[in-house]
Amino acid sequence: MSPEREKKSASCDRCRSRKVKCQLLNDDELEQDHVRGVGERCRGCFVAGMECTHHYVHKKPGRPLGSGRRRTPAPAPTDSAGVPLGLDLGRGPASGSIFGSARTALYPYSIEAPLEVRLSELAEVAAAELFPPVTAALPAPTGAALVSSVHAFSGHTTPLHSTHTTPAPPDLTPAPQEPLSLPLGPTPDADPDGHSLDAVLPWPDACHFLALFLRDQHCVVPVVHKPSFALDLLNRRDRTDEAFRGLLCSMVAFTICQCPISVMTGAYERGRLVEILYRCIKATDAVRYRQRLLPSLELLASTLLDWITAQAVGRPVADLIVAEATRLAHALNLNETQPLNADPIEMQIRRRLYWIMYAKDKTDALSGRPIILHDFEGVPPHPLLVDDEYLTSAGHLPQPDGRPSIMVGFVSILRIFQVVSGCVARHRAFANRPRNDARAEDEDDMGEFDEAASVRWIAGAQARLRSILSALPPALCMDLQVSCAAERADPCNFSLFQIQQANISITALCAEFALLDFRACLRPDEDTRSEREEMARKAYATLSGVPLEFLASNGESMRGKVLRIILALLHTAAEPVNFSQNVWDWWNIYSRVQFLQVVPDEATVLLEGQVTSGHV
Repeated sequence: MSPEREKKSASCDRCRSRKVKCQLLNDDELEQDHVRGVGERCRGCFVAGMECTHHYVHKKPGRPLGSGRRRTPAPAPTDSAGVPLGLDLGRGPASGSIFGSARTALYPYSIEAPLEVRLSELAEVAAAELFPPVTAALPAPTGAALVSSVHAFSGHTTPLHSTHTTPAPPDLTPAPQEPLSLPLGPTPDADPDGHSLDAVLPWPDACHFLALFLRDQHCVVPVVHKPSFALDLLNRRDRTDEAFRGLLCSMVAFTICQCPISVMTGAYERGRLVEILYRCIKATDAVRYRQRLLPSLELLASTLLDWITAQAVGRPVADLIVAEATRLAHALNLNETQPLNADPIEMQIRRRLYWIMYAKDKTDALSGRPIILHDFEGVPPHPLLVDDEYLTSAGHLPQPDGRPSIMVGFVSILRIFQVVSGCVARHRAFANRPRNDARAEDEDDMGEFDEAASVRWIAGAQARLRSILSALPPALCMDLQVSCAAERADPCNFSLFQIQQANISITALCAEFALLDFRACLRPDEDTRSEREEMARKAYATLSGVPLEFLASNGESMRGKVLRIILALLHTAAEPVNFSQNVWDWWNIYSRVQFLQVVPDEATVLLEGQVTSGHV
């Protein structure tokens, strides 16, 4: 054996097996060993009372001699389920991967072709010039600067339709004649082990969709703190934090499902958007599986977005994602009012995530699904009514007068959903109350329901709904003349308020219909058709004044609520002719909203269901 292979290793066998380095003894410990007559050893062996042994021999790098002649053919890939060990989407299907052999069918494109241009390098150069190194003395970037800057260094030239987007610097903006089209393979500087977002899709593409999320979807699902999120992007936190990487994939997939297709087809074709959508879905599924035993706010935010995305594309694993989100919410104790060791930013994110889950839960409960968050178990306070630019780790600054926060609309929707929660809980308690039956042993246990008290509660709930709507700021007011005046006062955020206005209007109508359903259940002889028709007409008049793109920006939530209104009108119609025009108007809203969104075709959804149902 060569002398270099006989060289004693730096760590003893015991420390090497524990994957730690040997530590030297201090003078007192050396003196004790000298008195005992024990030879030289490390501190770990000294504490264990053992001798240091160095039998490990360093292996020579490279394959053993003659291994090429002994090579046997590799077994063919199989579709067996297993734990995904990596996130290298650039390789073909392998045994034990959640992607299986269906990747070729889902993505029939070549995903290993190198990029024609090094856009990732351009992105880093642009980021360095747009954002100098941040120090403690510098304030965090504002939300508007974040959106424009993230989109600027993404390398895309498609202008965003929002009026508050700042254009990219002239020297950093290329001017191609055709929309940019990038292959979806890993970028040249991507981590080959899949330890970055570049293994899923190119970084400029990711920045493009993240900018759309922060611009159009953050007002609906504020799962991140904009300034902190911007710094995480600039520092490429996705390369070191797998949960954050999964959150980015979830945000990209959520954006593709929620945003109107008109704001994305300038740079991407519809088929390419579906391709990116399913790549991100696969990636976030793998991350969620590996991180399932490490609850975190990033993982919960990612799971909540995956919940909405799964319902939007019709994935059969939506119920499993709901159960996982519920488990994470209880593991993180999100219903606590004052969590320990939480700074102001983390506390607000915790509250936002809880209430986003609360609102989604009540939306599904309107369709008859089980309730997963109950008010009697305690709810945290509502998030602060301040924008992210005025929220820091040390506290928050007051919102400027005359400029309502985006969180006002978000909290208004939450107050409406609290009314919905009380109504659904009481309605189900009445519908499932114990009946008078011969098997009952005690007449006092019949569970008599106080009808008069329930009717009074319904009247009070209707009054609370009216007070919530009347307290809205002018930018969110249901009166179109008042909201148009607010647009002239604050044109930058008006598009966001329009998105929230549409959500508030349809949610309030669903709450009114739920209260009428409860009252009709209490008093079956009472006719509520005229009230429903009048409410539906008023809500339709409000939504008709909102641009269609803003309606579609509410995504799956808008489609589900509009469909519930249609079904409620059809269910209570004595004669279909009387409600034909009203139902037709609402059906037009539903079809136009769905037409503007990326909904995969049935073949793709079926294939996705076959792939995921056996592996998740």
